[in-house]
Amino acid sequence: EEPVNERRYLVFQVVTFVQFEVHIMLIIILNVITLSVETDNQSGLQAGFLAIAEFFFTFVFAAEALAKMYGMLPSQYFRFYWNRFDFSIVVVSFVGIAIELYTANSAVNIGPALIDGIRMLRMLRLLRAFRIFRAAKSLRQLVVTLLKSLPVVSNLLALLLIAYAVTGVLCVE
Repeated sequence: EEPVNERRYLVFQVVTFVQFEVHIMLIIILNVITLSVETDNQSGLQAGFLAIAEFFFTFVFAAEALAKMYGMLPSQYFRFYWNRFDFSIVVVSFVGIAIELYTANSAVNIGPALIDGIRMLRMLRLLRAFRIFRAAKSLRQLVVTLLKSLPVVSNLLALLLIAYAVTGVLCVE
């Protein structure tokens, strides 16, 4: 449903244009690459670059979500599951950044549980890569097929674990 307001219509045309989605997909790929180069023992320069890249990507995705909400209106934007997914990832990203900034700039002693929570929030940012499935129909079909085969694979895994346990018991005696 196209908006009546001229500005909203212009934004609507931009955010529903195929090239806009292609550019967002390229940004997602760059984001996944930058998230994958993070290590435990990284230099200060690398950590600084990754922090700036994280801010950049988060704000780009937030701007995309806001532009889509403005162009489509929030009721139409949230009607699509992928948009809900994107918006939740943006919110999680901002929460992660806020926690990191608070813990870095305060004298509060943070425990390992909070550090693990922050890492988990970072891992959730990788879920943006699933947006690529939206664009590629054959890739989406492959993922659906893999998801449908999980119950059978889990049964096979259970059978293998039982065989492994029986072998272990027999070898101990």
